[in-house]
Amino acid sequence: YNQNQWANASDAAAPTPIESSLLILRGLHARWVAMLEHVPESGWSRPAIHPERGEVTLEALLAIYASHGEKHAKHITDLRAAKGW
Repeated sequence: YNQNQWANASDAAAPTPIESSLLILRGLHARWVAMLEHVPESGWSRPAIHPERGEVTLEALLAIYASHGEKHAKHITDLRAAKGW
């Protein structure tokens, strides 16, 4: 998805509780777990096309997503520490 378009969607500025976004992530991750548990061993090295990175394997895509999540978590914990929360 285009994260800039997502961030600028009309509902993005609406005052909604963070729980709404967390529920979306939890649901997405639950679906991914269900799918990834059924990937055969040969599927992890199978190439796919990423719109920004070109050809990558499923294993590499999962590593990229995990790293992306860790970066977001660090932003949150750094902000909390800076605010004294």
